[in-house]
Amino acid sequence: MEIALSTIITMYMIMLGPVKLILPFAHATANANVALKREIALRTTLWGGGVALICLMVGDFVVEKFFLSAGTLMIAISFFLATFAYSLAHVGDPAQTKGAPPPPETPTKELAAFPLAFPGVIPPQGFGLLVLTTQVDCADVSLSGLTLDIVLAAIVMVANFVCMIGAEAILKITGRMFWLLL
Repeated sequence: MEIALSTIITMYMIMLGPVKLILPFAHATANANVALKREIALRTTLWGGGVALICLMVGDFVVEKFFLSAGTLMIAISFFLATFAYSLAHVGDPAQTKGAPPPPETPTKELAAFPLAFPGVIPPQGFGLLVLTTQVDCADVSLSGLTLDIVLAAIVMVANFVCMIGAEAILKITGRMFWLLL
């Protein structure tokens, strides 16, 4: 199956990218100092990037072992994305949701793994996307499939890191509602 590069980039940015990470990161690290926020952002990036690399490396094996087709993966990703969008629309901003837990008074580095890397950076549909992209060819690029997937995942992880580091500044400029609508 062939997919345009712009489609793959869009899917990576929506399912693995900073669009859905800025609000949870800002909320979880609201009471952290700058050095701790950087450490959590770096660890989140490394966790997410490492798992993304593993998913990309074993994608072909998983598809063969479980007799999956690209169509099956697309249906699964669509289901996960729809349920994710539904929950996001009903949960909203963690900082302004009634009954939501307040940000930790003393954030720790463990936030990087859960809830920021999983399900923040790599949600369920992200695993499916990473496996799916090992099965598709990009119509507009000469890089081999796995190399392109690794490069795209690395670019998204760098974008995640930059946006986590600048989350407070981004939210001051755009406001929280912008990210909820996006």
